[in-house]
Amino acid sequence: ANLTDILQIDAEISILPDKSVLWLDSIANFNINFLYIMTTKLTLIITAASILAAGLLFSGSAINNDESADYIASERIFEKRTYTTYDGKLDDLHKRFEDHTMHLFEKHGMKNLGYWTPVDEELSENTLIFIIVHDNLEAAERNWDAFRNDPEWQQAYEESHADGPLVQHVNSVYMRATPYSLIQ
Repeated sequence: ANLTDILQIDAEISILPDKSVLWLDSIANFNINFLYIMTTKLTLIITAASILAAGLLFSGSAINNDESADYIASERIFEKRTYTTYDGKLDDLHKRFEDHTMHLFEKHGMKNLGYWTPVDEELSENTLIFIIVHDNLEAAERNWDAFRNDPEWQQAYEESHADGPLVQHVNSVYMRATPYSLIQ
């Protein structure tokens, strides 16, 4: 071997550690990126599986649970009511529901399911939508009669009308849940 060959080999050896470091660094970066991608995918899969399992448990309990079956057999009725108030009276109506109406509904066998105001800006100024639940259609009639005749309701109603009536129009729809409804 001549001096040129030895210097060439020496140069390659001295370069090799730098290349090795770059090569090892590239492998490490690849592994870190790969692990991040796989962890993210695994997290998504576990989340999706959890949601699916919860859904199956929820729907299974609605179908197989004896208590849920009793609800279906009892012909439970949902009532969607939409109240349109006079201008500027929606806040007074909200107050009456919070302070009196919801409690009195429960007292007379009506279950409060939910209360909403529309997203539409114009309707949101004078509209309250809610759903209550009755054991059946006959119970709904009895519940409303008892509610209307309750002295506590009559007093709350009169007091809320001190500055004029609140509700301009009421729309009521009785509904039954479909077999595929999440709410039974």
